[in-house]
Amino acid sequence: NEHGFASCSQVGGQTTFDGYRALRAAADDPNPASIVTMEVPGGLAVAGTVHQNCVRMQVMLPSGTVEADVANATFAVLIPSSDLGPGKPKTYNVKLFSADNVPIYEGPLD
Repeated sequence: NEHGFASCSQVGGQTTFDGYRALRAAADDPNPASIVTMEVPGGLAVAGTVHQNCVRMQVMLPSGTVEADVANATFAVLIPSSDLGPGKPKTYNVKLFSADNVPIYEGPLD
């Protein structure tokens, strides 16, 4: 929900649970908050919270733009392995959009 989230994952036969995270200052904060990152086969999974009116999020990567999954003021996205490693950015710029496709935020994903 707009206040935070919990995550459960299974990678390589090992299951982990990351309890409820509520590090977001406010649901109307326009800055997305990258709260959980996890290496998975194929890349890096990143999840967090976004503005309460955000319905679409784009992540600008060296290889192109990736659409994140957005629901209930949270997001999840896979950064492909090809966009990770030496010489690649450690942070990525993102764009958030409202339901009427109006930009809410453009800048770094912290």
